[in-house]
Amino acid sequence: MSGISRINNGFALIVLTLGLLVLTCLQASGSILTRNLALFNQSRSYSIFFLRTFSEIAGLSLSATISATLERINWVMICRHSQSRARFVDFLALQQSTTVLGLLSLAAGASMPSVKTRLMVVIRLICMVLVPGIGILIMSQVDIQLAFSPVSSGTQYFGYDIQPMNASTAKEFIGFIELMVSWKSGSFLGDPTRSIDLTPKSEGANVCGLNEDAQDQSGCNRTFFLPMESVLVVPDLVSNSSFPDADIILASDHRGYLLNFTTGDSTAEFNAMTIQQMCLNDTSWNYNVDWTAKMSVFFQNSAVAYSRSNGTILWHSFAATPAIPVNISSSQILEAYDNWLFDTTTLLHKNGTALPLFSSSTVAFWLWATEPEFNGQNAVNPAESNGIFAILQSLLVMPLYYCQNGMMMRLIQGNFKSFSNPDLAGLHSLLSATPERSSPASFANYRYESIVSYPSIIAYIILSGIAVLACSVALVVIKVYADRTSQGRGMPRLSRFPALDLFAHCTVEDENRCVIYQGRSGIFPTDTSQRSLRSWLSTISIKWSKPLSAEDDLPLFALDFTHDQDYSSSASASSVFQCRSQSKTTLFDSRG
Repeated sequence: MSGISRINNGFALIVLTLGLLVLTCLQASGSILTRNLALFNQSRSYSIFFLRTFSEIAGLSLSATISATLERINWVMICRHSQSRARFVDFLALQQSTTVLGLLSLAAGASMPSVKTRLMVVIRLICMVLVPGIGILIMSQVDIQLAFSPVSSGTQYFGYDIQPMNASTAKEFIGFIELMVSWKSGSFLGDPTRSIDLTPKSEGANVCGLNEDAQDQSGCNRTFFLPMESVLVVPDLVSNSSFPDADIILASDHRGYLLNFTTGDSTAEFNAMTIQQMCLNDTSWNYNVDWTAKMSVFFQNSAVAYSRSNGTILWHSFAATPAIPVNISSSQILEAYDNWLFDTTTLLHKNGTALPLFSSSTVAFWLWATEPEFNGQNAVNPAESNGIFAILQSLLVMPLYYCQNGMMMRLIQGNFKSFSNPDLAGLHSLLSATPERSSPASFANYRYESIVSYPSIIAYIILSGIAVLACSVALVVIKVYADRTSQGRGMPRLSRFPALDLFAHCTVEDENRCVIYQGRSGIFPTDTSQRSLRSWLSTISIKWSKPLSAEDDLPLFALDFTHDQDYSSSASASSVFQCRSQSKTTLFDSRG
């Protein structure tokens, strides 16, 4: 293969490398290349595997480009007319067969006076480190994220946003209070079907607890996002059996509650309850405070993905719009609990007989079951204290969650049309109307995307771009040189085997120009096709020669081969010692 062809192959490698680098960056920016291929995005491991594959292939192509460029530079250094001979150590510095230890010995050797040689060695070492380095760089900060592709159904569906609290609607749940306030109330915010714990790990590690003096010293900061359960947000989609292959119900712009909890002031004075009981006569409980919880409420828009199989919230992404503070007063919370626990009438028997305080048997059981937790022995027990704070937080949240316009209607609307009982028909007239649907929702398929940090991608592009640009400039200069030397006839006919090119085209001399090794270009076949070259290579052999010295006046190397094709018979390469003294060696092109 001619030198011109090898140079053109170098440009082809540059184009290939640029294409692979672009593909790698696209894949690192959200698995763009495999976005619509379900097989490649079905798991986190698959997603990162294909990113790694693109990265490694691009690195392999870049390595081949750098190697081809260094090889061209090496031969230009040998063949240029301005200097008929090149230092052999310079040739070794750029030769692919020189190992890392060899390069280090050339760079650190005290007997190497040439700065040029050391510079070449440094360039070669940088090139060797560059390729694996950028491979490590692109994989250094990879985040595997869930992404969703909405299923087109032809019609747009809207679900329910969370509504502002309306304490008066608490009366709608009087008959169901035992289902709401029970021994499971402490895990209300821990239910993954209705809320997401956003507490930072650094704060979540802090135990909510009191010291021995019943004073809080933990901070106990907790943050939750409460978008509600899927059956309350998109009841029609939950009961819809269309698109069975879609695993996700996606609410793309849904409003939920963003809740921030901290511990309250342990010296706060609590107002007396409105019910006339013994607590009014003994007011010491107003100041005997152990555990307290304080809540801040915000409206926050977000995209939310619910599992279609079990309703679990799998993913959320907050909208760019800031959270809006919600003004919730303690009187609203107390009004809701007054309606739930202290109202003396029921929804279905209005103006009926009076009911005692905490009339539900479940409420009494819940109070009996949880009361032992609120004692001094558990003040310094981390597990119990965390549970106590969870109960207080849940008690603050439940009125916000249930006391919304149309909440009870949403809970029963899926089956209401089949009810024919007159009492149930009357119940419908007593319930608050459902709000307007404003949350876009649809079925969706999920996939995993590989997201590499932007600083890593930028650094990857810069380093790779510098390497490709340097190779491009070098090959352009080499091509100009080849064109000026009789359209490439000044360059040897190179093969794809650097060692064979060394044996065939190079003569090695010492500082006195005594020949140490003489190459012969005539050993190449006249047919330049790769197939003929491979056939010819299969006919030659190489053997180990016993150690010789200049005093033996014998060839140092010999190539013996047999051939059946019409190739030149002058195909032996020999070393001829014409001088007895050798020291420094040089290398030059032996064509002609």
